[in-house]
Amino acid sequence: MRSVTIVTLILTALIFSFLAPISYLEVRSVNYTDVQDPVLDSPANNTTLQAGESYEIQWHSTSDTITLWYSIESGEGKSWVLIERQISAEPNSYDWVVPDTPTTLDAGRGSGALRIINDNTGNSDTNTGIIILSSTSNPNHEFSCSDFNGFAGPEWRSGMYNYGDIVEYPPPSGGSASGQFWIVTTAQTEDPPASDGDWYGPCECSEIWSSSDRNDDGVNDEIYWDSTTSYPIYTFVY
Repeated sequence: MRSVTIVTLILTALIFSFLAPISYLEVRSVNYTDVQDPVLDSPANNTTLQAGESYEIQWHSTSDTITLWYSIESGEGKSWVLIERQISAEPNSYDWVVPDTPTTLDAGRGSGALRIINDNTGNSDTNTGIIILSSTSNPNHEFSCSDFNGFAGPEWRSGMYNYGDIVEYPPPSGGSASGQFWIVTTAQTEDPPASDGDWYGPCECSEIWSSSDRNDDGVNDEIYWDSTTSYPIYTFVY
């Protein structure tokens, strides 16, 4: 009786050791099919690029070739411009000379986007919020209060600010807000807001509200308060 029990245990162990790897391989196979391909690694969302400079686009993909597109439009139904078709995917990178086609701003977020397409499957990956700066060294003259798109910003504090950031300056003092807002016009700056530096401003609350153009269609779209609507932080509402 003891020998029969030992044989049974040995057979059970052998069966389990045979089935376990099969189960493990099946799980790995199912998970593998869920992996995103391709993946656009760089530029990441909300990256600032300078027109005229070379930028290394990076990705990873199992495809033999990939195709790259870019857009400077925001929202659904944007138009795409071809960068290069059927690029060999093996180097996983492409040196792109950034075109001098500046993006617009929407509350500090760029309208640009990059898209990569797997030529074998047609699958794609898109990174958004891309900002393309004009080749003009200091494009303050291109800005107006409408570039705030109806938004204010937090009070200025010492630190690094990126293109499109909005701050209140001078900061509120003695419980009273200054009501003066500035927007960054260069890639990055640590300087306090000034009209002869890396900022455009100041714009007052009424100027920002009355000149908002969130749809970027040349038509003002001021917001009037509605008790049934939730508004993003720093939105100017009349």
